[in-house]
Amino acid sequence: MITEPKVATQVEAPIGDVSLNGGLFGDAFRANIDYLLDCSDMDNMLFMFRKAAGIPNPPGKVESWWESRFPSHAAQFLMGAGNALRWVEHEELRRRIDEVIDGMEACVDPEGHLRVPGVEGLKDHWAYSLQMLAHGLLAADAGGQPKALPRLREMIDWCNTYLAEHEEGFGLTHGLNYTGHIAFTLMYHTRLGKPADLQTAERTFIPRDWMKWVVDRNPDAIWKDSPKWPHCMLIILFQAYLDHYRATGERRYLDAALGGWDLFRENWQHVGGSIAICEGDKYPPKCYPVSKKRHVGELCGSVLWIRLNHLLHQLYPDQEQYVAEIEKSIYNVGLAGQGRQAKGYFYHLLMEGRKTEGMGPTTIHTCCEGNGTWLIGSLPRYIYSLSADGLYVNLFAPSTITWQLGSKTLRVEMDTRFPFAPEVSIRVRTDAPVAATLHVRVPSWVTGPVSLSVNGKRVANGQPESYVPTERIWADGDELSFRLPADVRVTKYVGEAAIEGHDRFAIEYGPILLAVAGDIGKHIPVQISQDPGRASDWLKPTGNEPLHFRAEGLDSHEIMPYFHLDDDQAFTAYPVIGR
Repeated sequence: MITEPKVATQVEAPIGDVSLNGGLFGDAFRANIDYLLDCSDMDNMLFMFRKAAGIPNPPGKVESWWESRFPSHAAQFLMGAGNALRWVEHEELRRRIDEVIDGMEACVDPEGHLRVPGVEGLKDHWAYSLQMLAHGLLAADAGGQPKALPRLREMIDWCNTYLAEHEEGFGLTHGLNYTGHIAFTLMYHTRLGKPADLQTAERTFIPRDWMKWVVDRNPDAIWKDSPKWPHCMLIILFQAYLDHYRATGERRYLDAALGGWDLFRENWQHVGGSIAICEGDKYPPKCYPVSKKRHVGELCGSVLWIRLNHLLHQLYPDQEQYVAEIEKSIYNVGLAGQGRQAKGYFYHLLMEGRKTEGMGPTTIHTCCEGNGTWLIGSLPRYIYSLSADGLYVNLFAPSTITWQLGSKTLRVEMDTRFPFAPEVSIRVRTDAPVAATLHVRVPSWVTGPVSLSVNGKRVANGQPESYVPTERIWADGDELSFRLPADVRVTKYVGEAAIEGHDRFAIEYGPILLAVAGDIGKHIPVQISQDPGRASDWLKPTGNEPLHFRAEGLDSHEIMPYFHLDDDQAFTAYPVIGR
């Protein structure tokens, strides 16, 4: 990297040496690799690059609808496979990544530039293509492909030159081109970054008046006066603003990112984390559509939300709220976005009806498939964060991390069945005693203080919505253990799908959104004739699977984690509750 950032992050995400030892995350991770191997076609991945470079494609090969909009197939594969290779070695994934990157290298022009398909003529999605390819090439670089970052450097160099010769601001007025902003700031913060990357981003993509509306928390900035059209993709701008803040230290960028976070969190997020704004329609604040009547719950939006919150966590690691957003978005959208009966990813995660009514699971290389592969391939990244004094434990999944603290090598092994059981055990492995601090997250959803013990002796109490630092000299085999007490919660629904004379509620257990599975009616989808204020009294475990319940008086329906729904199962996440 050419210049040091003006604002340093307080913790860093691990870039390797984290393994998933089974559990929900491990199962999803393996299923993602299977999907990538089954659904990748080399000629499809290289089709648009060859076309842009004037290189003939194989006879009879034609571009798909998605490929004609942006080179999604290559980006999708690189995002998923590159991230997976950070954590596991897989010979076939690596061979295919190498083949993709070599194929892209063959399309570099004599001046050393790799053209972004669609950029000439300012087609509506050229910059959207660029940001997807940026995430894919950066993932491939992190996964150990040495030529991936130079390919992105060639693309950005070409764009820097091309955009400098065209009108300022066009990136905000053509389709989803404003999303290209993130490609330039991501490039800037790499080891091959250049000042020109930040300059292009500021010249082409900064809507200064709009930023002020976001800082002022004006909802019109999102649903009425957003660049081009309202969309969950606006979240990508707030991550780009944080990149500018880190690069320059200018407070206006941080204020805009935090303003955008507040606006989406308060106005366009369902209980459970699904983003309630998509393209092609009006989405006024707190409208919260639920079914196939309108697009809702786009997987892309939640992946962008996770990325934004992860960067905020790295800047402010002791503010638990950011990891709480990551946690619920992973469980209730990311894991739910994988097909259960068929390979693929869902495009929209509906809150009522059947998941298949929201398009999917598909294997046609959509943008949401690409972002889904990126997220699931990145799961190990979110469990821990590295700090100057030790380790932050953010999420609870059976896993192992090895890292360097000064001159010492430490390994932490986490054993848990969370979210199906509340117990968590963290064992420290070290060749010699070492002073370190383990910062353990106490989630906002726990029902009371959490007692932490080391080797069976209580050492601290943690309050909900905090991190508890446990500082000591750790010896090999020391065990930190705790329980995360959870209970059922209900939240009243407010939005366009409200039913006159009846109250609808979402049901959660800890961070897990529950869905009521079974036949649903047209006017009242499901009615639970119980007191919503006493849900823990009438919600009873089935005894078949953890976190599966029945409501007293409603034996015909099963209440289960949303991520456990079968692909084509009728359900609602907002039943009517009341006598």
